[in-house]
Amino acid sequence: MKLNNKTRYDGGELRKIILSVMLDDGVRPAYYRVYVEYARANGRFYGKGTIGGTKMWLYLDREKHNIAKLKNTILHELEHNKGLKHHDMDCDALRSHYAGEGFIYEKAVKEKQKIDLVFQRRIHAEKMVADYTTKLKRVGNLLKK
Repeated sequence: MKLNNKTRYDGGELRKIILSVMLDDGVRPAYYRVYVEYARANGRFYGKGTIGGTKMWLYLDREKHNIAKLKNTILHELEHNKGLKHHDMDCDALRSHYAGEGFIYEKAVKEKQKIDLVFQRRIHAEKMVADYTTKLKRVGNLLKK
């Protein structure tokens, strides 16, 4: 399974959750692509699955996400991947398949180190001068010959 995670949720933890649902449902995860992004409306999450396909999109809310609801959403989208539409599946049974498993949280954001741009530019300029000096010496040596 290829996981494309565009959130700050831990990719390893998301992968474990998705794989556990796939294996419980008897799906071979090797061919699947799962895209995880933030939902546009905070506090709301949903998914999209290609009918009869192997792609799935999960849209999660920010900060924390209920693992049971996430697993139920993954299971629902897997049913779409199996070729089922909403009227073909028992959505109430799918919603209650997983219950009470806690939350998955976003990773803490690390502060980026502040870069001294003036210092970096000076180092770059000194390197360029050294390169130019080397080229100038080479041309001078070629002209002497």
